Amino acid sequence: DTLERITTFEPNGGAQWNRLRFQELGIAPKYNPGKANPLFQGSSSHADQLAPFSSILNVNSGNATTQKVVNSRLPSVKAMRNEFKQWLLSKDPEALKNKSFTPRDLHSFAVQFLSERGFGNGDSKRLNKATMKNVVGTGGLTYSLPGKLKNSPNGVVAKNIVPGRFLNIDGNDRLAAIGGFVANASSSSPMTSQVDYNMGDFVRELTFPFEVQQASVEDNGRVMLRAKVVSGISPRARLQMSGRNYQQRPLRTGGRHPAVRAEDSTKHAEELLSILTNFDK
Repeated sequence: DTLERITTFEPNGGAQWNRLRFQELGIAPKYNPGKANPLFQGSSSHADQLAPFSSILNVNSGNATTQKVVNSRLPSVKAMRNEFKQWLLSKDPEALKNKSFTPRDLHSFAVQFLSERGFGNGDSKRLNKATMKNVVGTGGLTYSLPGKLKNSPNGVVAKNIVPGRFLNIDGNDRLAAIGGFVANASSSSPMTSQVDYNMGDFVRELTFPFEVQQASVEDNGRVMLRAKVVSGISPRARLQMSGRNYQQRPLRTGGRHPAVRAEDSTKHAEELLSILTNFDK
C-alpha cells in the first residue's frame, strides 16, 4: 500500500501477466463451458481464429450509436441468407438436411462465411491486437490441467497452497490478495475468525496459506478466484496434544548396558589384536 492506504495496480494489465501469474501459482484456469478453448478447437484448417461477429460488422459495443449502426447493416446481412444456405449446403449437407445445427454452430459458420466473403473491413478477417482479449491457456505444454497431481520432494501434491493476505475483516465476505489477484476468501476455523482476524487495520501484515479452490476466466478477461484459508491445527486438537497422553517421553539417561569408556575400548581392541596375531603360532 501507499501512504494513502491505496493499492496501486493496473486494471488492464493484459492477458500476458495473467498467464504468468497462473503459471507461478500452478493453477489451471477454467473458461466459459459454452465457448471452446481457442487452443483446442475442432477445426484446424485455419491458422488463426476468426474474428467475432461484432468485429465482422465493425460494431463497437462502447459506441453510443451501436443500435443505429446495427440496424443500418442488418439489411445487407439478411440479403446474403440465400448465399449462406448454399454455402452451408456445400459444407455439410447432412447436418443441414437433418437440422442438427446448434446456435453455437450457426454463429461460428456465419462468422466464417462473412469472413470469407470479405464483409466489413478488409483487415478484420482475422484477429488483430484489439480483438485478442481472451486469456490463452497453456495448451498442455506445462501439464497445467484441472485435477492434475504434482510431484514434490515430500510426495504427491493435489492441492494448490499459496500465500496470501486478507484485505478486509468486515462481514463474512472477505477478500484476499493472492498472486496479484483479488480472491473471495472464506474460513470456517474459529481460531482464524476470532484471533487472527482481530487485528483491525493491521490485518494485511499477516500472511496466511490459502488453498485455491477455483479459478475461472470470463469472456471479457475478468479473473474470478475463490480460495479458502488453511487454518492448520484447531484449538481443541492443540489442547489435546498438550495433555499428558501426547507428552513426549523423557530420554533415558541410564540403561541396562552401561556406557563403554575409552580405556576399556582400547584394552579390548589390544586383546583382540593379540589373539589374532598368536592364532597361527
